[in-house]
Order: sequence, then structure tokens, then C-alpha cells
Amino acid sequence: MTDKRWKKTLYAVLILGMIQNTIGLGCAKKPAPAPVTATAEPQGTLVPIESLLNDETPEPETPAPEETAPVTEEAPDLLNEGAEETGDEVMDMTFMSSTVIYSEVLNMMTNPEEYAGRTIRITGLFATGEDDNGNLVVGCIIPDATQCCAQGVQFFWNGEHKYPDDYPQEGETITVEGVFDYEDAGYTILLKLRDAELWRGIQPRQG
Repeated sequence: MTDKRWKKTLYAVLILGMIQNTIGLGCAKKPAPAPVTATAEPQGTLVPIESLLNDETPEPETPAPEETAPVTEEAPDLLNEGAEETGDEVMDMTFMSSTVIYSEVLNMMTNPEEYAGRTIRITGLFATGEDDNGNLVVGCIIPDATQCCAQGVQFFWNGEHKYPDDYPQEGETITVEGVFDYEDAGYTILLKLRDAELWRGIQPRQG
């Protein structure tokens, strides 16, 4: 065999050996797959795939503490704390219907002692008259709903007022506020409002 032919043969042998070694190494790098064994129940804690992709390790879940109802203390009644009952509260009847006002005035005549000393504001019709000595008497007349009956409350207007210049017209709607008083005349109970203020028309209390 000539040197030239021998060199070609040796080169071919070397190339074939390199190919076999490469194939052998490649096969060695791929281990046989491990047998798959099925288990009855999954072991450990299931991990969401999103945490694996984000390289996050989930923290173990801890049981939430039992909730207990907060202990509450009854708040003090600040609105009524230190409040004292007084007779200064105004009984405002201006927003009542004529039927209710008339019924209330009848109750004043039946049980006047329940209203004595109370400040009362009432709406009715202005009227005048004279007492036994011929002096001017002014009052607030409260008719019932049918206009067939009426009850009157005499009032004493504070300040100096000249009649008829400073007074409303007969039958004009007025509002009067004063301290309730009464007089037993034997045949009837006379209702009176002392230290009174007078307004024309219906004037409810503000606030």
C-alpha cells in the first residue's frame, strides 16, 4: 500500500472514531426516564404554576385567629347629662289643626292646673270686649272645625299699646304667646295669657 493511500485510510478511521465517540457521548447525556409511579393522594403542598414561573416561594398558610366580639361600654347620655326639668318649655300650638287646637283649649278649661305657669303660643282670631268695670279686654278666639263653637283666651299684651291704632282688626288672624294662667269664675274657667307678645298672622316659633 502506498503512503498516499495509507494516509487516506488512516484519516477515514479517525473520522469514523470521532463520529462514534460523539454518538456515544450524546447517548450518555440522556439518562433513561424514571418509571412513573402513581400515588393514591398527592403529597406535600400544591404550588401554583404562576409562582414557579415568577420564581416565588409561597408562604405557608396560617390559620386565621378566632374573632372575638369587642367589648363595648355603654356611652354616657351626654344630651341628658345634667339636664334639669323646667317649666320654661314653650307649648307651640301654631302648627296644629283647628280641631286639635280647639280640643287642647277645652282640656285647658277642664284641667287648667296642668298648664299653669307654662308658656303657650297659640293662633286664633283677634276679638275685644269689656269687663264688669268697662275696661277693654282683648282675646284670642279659637273656633272649632265646624265654626259653630268657639273658646276664647284672654291675653295681656306687654308694653304700651293704644287701641285701636296699635291693635289688629276684629276677626284678624293673630298669634299670641304668654304664660298660662286661669281664674275660676264659678260659672266657668277664664283662660288667660300673661306677659304676652302679639303677632299678626300665624307665627310659629323659630328653632
